[in-house]
Amino acid sequence: MALPATEIFDGDSYLNGVGDYPEWTALGGDNIAANTTTGCWSNNGVSGFSYWANDTFPDDQYCQLVVKAIGAGSDELGPAVRVGAGAANTGYYVGWNNTNFKLYKKIAGTNTELGSYTAPVANDVVRIEASGTTITVKVNGATVGSVTDSSISSGSGGIGAGGSGGTSNTGKLWEAGELSGGAAPAVGIIARVVRRIAG
Repeated sequence: MALPATEIFDGDSYLNGVGDYPEWTALGGDNIAANTTTGCWSNNGVSGFSYWANDTFPDDQYCQLVVKAIGAGSDELGPAVRVGAGAANTGYYVGWNNTNFKLYKKIAGTNTELGSYTAPVANDVVRIEASGTTITVKVNGATVGSVTDSSISSGSGGIGAGGSGGTSNTGKLWEAGELSGGAAPAVGIIARVVRRIAG
């Protein structure tokens, strides 16, 4: 396949490279689950990532996830970039729940908060971009925060999760690709649906 990569969560299993989602690899256990009805969510309270393993990502990359729901739970979810580089369970992600919307750097499973922003609402498009040492957070195309960090220089697009686990805070319509551009999201989604139907 070619970037941008897209996922519409049209199966029912963990994002761990088996079952309905063979394109994904999990770091930190079966920490992210997904199905057609709910979208994707933090499954078991284990802080970690699942990343798209079907394509090679350039160092400068973006990842976005549409907010499906925000509830009362402390489970946390959001798009991730440069996942899996170097030590296991490593990457940048921006996660939301009912009280927080924060940018994190995770290295070998240890979280460091890099920024805190006004929380999104349902149907907002949350996006994280990595360009050189600049990590930028956007909501609906508008920049809400940007930091400089050189800890992680490469990896793949994915999803980060943390908190208690549960389906209070969920996402839908995931996409990741080269920061400089790529096909319109609908093109990738249509191609993925056709591929799923075919086999």
